[in-house]
Amino acid sequence: MPEEKPLLVKTAAEIAIKSHFVRHYFTKKLIKNIKNSLKAKGIKAEKIIRGQGFLLIYTEKGQETVKLLEKIFGIHSIAKTKESYVEDMLDMKKEVLSYAKKFLRSGDSFALRVSREGEHNFSSRDIAIQCGKKIMDSIPSLKVDLSKPKKELFIELHDRQLLLYTKKIAGPKGLPVGVEGKAAVLFNGTKNDFTASILMMKRGCRIFALIKKRNPKINKTLKKLQEWNSFEPIKTISWGALSKDKRIKALALPLTKLNKKTLGEIESIKNKNNILVLEPALFYSPI
Repeated sequence: MPEEKPLLVKTAAEIAIKSHFVRHYFTKKLIKNIKNSLKAKGIKAEKIIRGQGFLLIYTEKGQETVKLLEKIFGIHSIAKTKESYVEDMLDMKKEVLSYAKKFLRSGDSFALRVSREGEHNFSSRDIAIQCGKKIMDSIPSLKVDLSKPKKELFIELHDRQLLLYTKKIAGPKGLPVGVEGKAAVLFNGTKNDFTASILMMKRGCRIFALIKKRNPKINKTLKKLQEWNSFEPIKTISWGALSKDKRIKALALPLTKLNKKTLGEIESIKNKNNILVLEPALFYSPI
């Protein structure tokens, strides 16, 4: 198939359950993070259209954009779609059949996954039945299997806009970086630094690296984290400045287990800096 567009980006479920105001704010932040990532890599987005629970991104560099989107928190899934506009069921059946012929082969088992929004004189079930019949009449020996099909065809109808695709690419989910305030993460040069940072970013935090003494391992981790931070450098902060910096609302420690010594250290940090201390990497293996 030729490269399709637009890219259909489904926002994470955690965004969908928020109130209208919060959902709008989170989605706006997500769009900003996407634009920053694209700009950092020199990719031009012709336009980004916002829908109910999804975004449509129009770009000539679809594959490169997908790779970037896979590391942007707040995204549930990504799909390369074929876009068209239909007036009625007849138009839709023609578009769906033309698309289906490009990837369905005789003997395949398949399923149509249909979603629809807007006012139409037919239902999602009508779409599945009529389009499915049209496909089976045109391609011999196909089998419908709704449980474990060999191939799936996704059909989304938004008013007159028809989006067709065959594959969903998983996003990192979570919340957009920057919606939940700023937190420091203690960096000491271990793999757990990355794990703790990623988990904090996935909860929407903008992180600062709290460093006692910089070393090559820390620098490597900070550079790696930029990919998940829309390619913006991770800012650093010293121990001495922690209690004075009013931007920092919490401190995350890269601990994977607790004992009497670490519990004592945590209590000491809380009392000295009057700050919330978190251990996001507990029970997680290094990522």
